[in-house]
Amino acid sequence: MHNLPLRRPHFRVSMVFLPSEAHPESMMSTYLPALIWSLSAFVCLFIAKRRSLKTTAVRAILVVFLGPFAIPFVLAARPEKRHPA
Repeated sequence: MHNLPLRRPHFRVSMVFLPSEAHPESMMSTYLPALIWSLSAFVCLFIAKRRSLKTTAVRAILVVFLGPFAIPFVLAARPEKRHPA
């Protein structure tokens, strides 16, 4: 058997979608909404704990779907009345 050179593959590989080829500005702009959404959830949790609000499933879903727009709803919620023990 002779040593023949290997054939070239019949398909082309595009390097356009690799992160090393992307511009840093475009990479950060894709993560920015997720960062804002996550930070607003922490802000809502912080405000709710400060105001002694009860965390319910409805409020958690509200924060997940509305993101930063849920902060006014958390501020407008009535704090839970504490009974003296």
